Amino acid sequence: MIKTKDLRRGNWVTSGKGDFPMYVTAIFEGEVYLNFEGNEGDVWESKEEDLKPIPLTPEVLENIGFFVDNNKAHIVYNEFGNIYQLNRVGESFQSTYLATEIPYLHTLQNHYYFSTNTELTYKP
Repeated sequence: MIKTKDLRRGNWVTSGKGDFPMYVTAIFEGEVYLNFEGNEGDVWESKEEDLKPIPLTPEVLENIGFFVDNNKAHIVYNEFGNIYQLNRVGESFQSTYLATEIPYLHTLQNHYYFSTNTELTYKP
Protein backbone atom coordinates (compact mmCIF):
# COMPACT_ATOMS: atom_id res chain seq x y z
CA MET A 1 0.00 0.00 0.00
CA ILE A 2 1.15 3.53 -0.80
CA LYS A 3 -0.24 6.58 0.99
CA THR A 4 -1.64 9.13 -1.45
CA LYS A 5 0.22 11.88 0.42
CA ASP A 6 3.49 10.24 -0.73
CA LEU A 7 2.60 10.57 -4.42
CA ARG A 8 2.91 13.28 -7.06
CA ARG A 9 1.23 13.48 -10.45
CA GLY A 10 3.32 11.47 -12.90
CA ASN A 11 4.51 8.89 -10.36
CA TRP A 12 4.44 5.29 -11.61
CA VAL A 13 2.74 2.61 -9.48
CA THR A 14 0.66 -0.53 -9.91
CA SER A 15 -2.82 -1.19 -8.63
CA GLY A 16 -4.16 -4.41 -7.18
CA LYS A 17 -6.82 -4.36 -9.89
CA GLY A 18 -4.43 -4.40 -12.84
CA ASP A 19 -0.94 -5.07 -11.49
CA PHE A 20 0.73 -3.36 -14.46
CA PRO A 21 2.54 0.01 -14.38
CA MET A 22 0.32 3.08 -14.53
CA TYR A 23 1.02 6.74 -13.84
CA VAL A 24 -0.82 9.01 -11.42
CA THR A 25 -2.98 11.66 -13.11
CA ALA A 26 -4.90 13.01 -10.10
CA ILE A 27 -4.61 12.65 -6.33
CA PHE A 28 -7.41 12.81 -3.78
CA GLU A 29 -7.64 11.88 -0.14
CA GLY A 30 -7.33 8.08 -0.10
CA GLU A 31 -7.75 7.67 -3.87
CA VAL A 32 -5.90 8.35 -7.13
CA TYR A 33 -6.67 8.32 -10.82
CA LEU A 34 -4.23 6.28 -12.89
CA ASN A 35 -3.61 6.06 -16.62
CA PHE A 36 -1.32 4.13 -18.96
CA GLU A 37 0.05 4.52 -22.47
CA GLY A 38 -2.42 3.41 -25.11
CA ASN A 39 -5.45 3.79 -22.85
CA GLU A 40 -8.36 5.05 -24.92
CA GLY A 41 -10.95 5.03 -22.15
CA ASP A 42 -11.50 6.53 -18.76
CA VAL A 43 -8.78 6.80 -16.15
CA TRP A 44 -8.39 3.98 -13.65
CA GLU A 45 -9.67 4.83 -10.14
CA SER A 46 -7.70 3.19 -7.36
CA LYS A 47 -8.03 3.29 -3.59
CA GLU A 48 -4.95 3.91 -1.47
CA GLU A 49 -4.99 0.37 -0.10
CA ASP A 50 -4.81 -1.08 -3.65
CA LEU A 51 -1.71 0.89 -4.70
CA LYS A 52 1.55 -1.03 -4.92
CA PRO A 53 5.03 0.40 -5.48
CA ILE A 54 7.28 -0.60 -8.36
CA PRO A 55 10.53 -1.94 -6.85
CA LEU A 56 13.66 -0.06 -7.86
CA THR A 57 15.79 -2.57 -9.74
CA PRO A 58 18.77 -2.11 -12.05
CA GLU A 59 16.42 -2.74 -15.00
CA VAL A 60 14.03 0.03 -13.89
CA LEU A 61 16.98 2.40 -13.34
CA GLU A 62 18.35 1.67 -16.82
CA ASN A 63 14.87 2.24 -18.28
CA ILE A 64 14.85 5.81 -16.91
CA GLY A 65 18.35 6.59 -18.14
CA PHE A 66 20.67 5.64 -15.28
CA PHE A 67 23.98 3.91 -15.87
CA VAL A 68 24.15 1.02 -13.40
CA ASP A 69 27.27 -0.85 -12.31
CA ASN A 70 27.69 -3.24 -9.36
CA ASN A 71 27.43 -0.71 -6.55
CA LYS A 72 26.33 2.58 -8.09
CA ALA A 73 23.71 4.08 -10.37
CA HIS A 74 24.13 7.53 -11.84
CA ILE A 75 22.64 9.84 -14.43
CA VAL A 76 23.71 13.18 -15.87
CA TYR A 77 20.77 15.46 -15.17
CA ASN A 78 21.56 18.76 -16.88
CA GLU A 79 23.57 20.41 -19.62
CA PHE A 80 26.37 21.25 -17.16
CA GLY A 81 27.17 17.58 -16.63
CA ASN A 82 25.89 17.43 -13.03
CA ILE A 83 25.47 13.85 -11.88
CA TYR A 84 22.76 12.43 -9.64
CA GLN A 85 24.05 9.26 -7.97
CA LEU A 86 22.67 6.33 -5.98
CA ASN A 87 24.63 3.73 -4.04
CA ARG A 88 23.46 0.13 -3.78
CA VAL A 89 22.53 -0.91 -0.25
CA GLY A 90 21.59 -4.60 -0.24
CA GLU A 91 18.65 -4.99 -2.63
CA SER A 92 17.84 -1.29 -2.56
CA PHE A 93 19.55 2.00 -3.38
CA GLN A 94 20.42 5.03 -1.30
CA SER A 95 20.79 8.64 -2.33
CA THR A 96 24.30 10.02 -1.93
CA TYR A 97 22.81 13.46 -1.25
CA LEU A 98 20.59 12.78 1.76
CA ALA A 99 21.57 9.22 2.73
CA THR A 100 17.93 8.28 2.16
CA GLU A 101 16.96 4.76 1.17
CA ILE A 102 15.07 4.67 -2.12
CA PRO A 103 13.45 1.26 -2.62
CA TYR A 104 10.70 2.21 -5.11
CA LEU A 105 10.32 4.03 -8.42
CA HIS A 106 7.84 6.64 -7.10
CA THR A 107 10.21 7.42 -4.21
CA LEU A 108 13.06 7.98 -6.66
CA GLN A 109 10.86 10.08 -8.94
CA ASN A 110 9.97 12.38 -6.02
CA HIS A 111 13.50 12.58 -4.59
CA TYR A 112 15.03 13.18 -8.01
CA TYR A 113 12.55 15.93 -8.83
CA PHE A 114 13.09 17.74 -5.53
CA SER A 115 16.88 17.40 -5.89
CA THR A 116 17.21 18.39 -9.56
CA ASN A 117 13.91 20.08 -10.51
CA THR A 118 13.75 17.61 -13.42
CA GLU A 119 11.25 14.81 -14.08
CA LEU A 120 12.34 11.24 -14.79
CA THR A 121 10.84 9.55 -17.85
CA TYR A 122 9.76 5.92 -17.40
CA LYS A 123 8.38 3.77 -20.21
CA PRO A 124 7.20 0.31 -19.04
